[in-house]
Amino acid sequence: MLDAFLLGAAIFVIVMTISSVIVNLRLATTSRKRFEQKTREFERDLEQILEELMAEARRAQNRAAQRRQAPQIAWYMILGVRSDASKPEIKEARNKLVKMLHPDSASDGKGNPERLRKVLEAYKEGLVAVGVREQKASTRTASGPTVH
Repeated sequence: MLDAFLLGAAIFVIVMTISSVIVNLRLATTSRKRFEQKTREFERDLEQILEELMAEARRAQNRAAQRRQAPQIAWYMILGVRSDASKPEIKEARNKLVKMLHPDSASDGKGNPERLRKVLEAYKEGLVAVGVREQKASTRTASGPTVH
């Protein structure tokens, strides 16, 4: 959504800039023929920029659609730990998998870079999840029991 907003804003800025240049050209140019030539050049440039921006918007939409369609595997399943694992357990699981998957340390000498990337992403998600869980726990203990 933010990508589409930024692209829309970029298109607006470009259109306004080109419009301003065209007006300034008209004022500065004495020859109508020269003005028309410059206008056509700017229109071609504007069309090219708009085509590039639209192509980028389509690519962004496709990437977003792929992310929505991709099956989401829980971070703890990728790392092979419980969902309530602690930070040291998560780190240990990550280190073990990195040793197996990294090309420099894999026994086959090739490793698995795609799976390694997923492990590292899962590690980051796990640390965030543990941080949120710890923050919620500290908030509950600090504020005491809730009275209804």
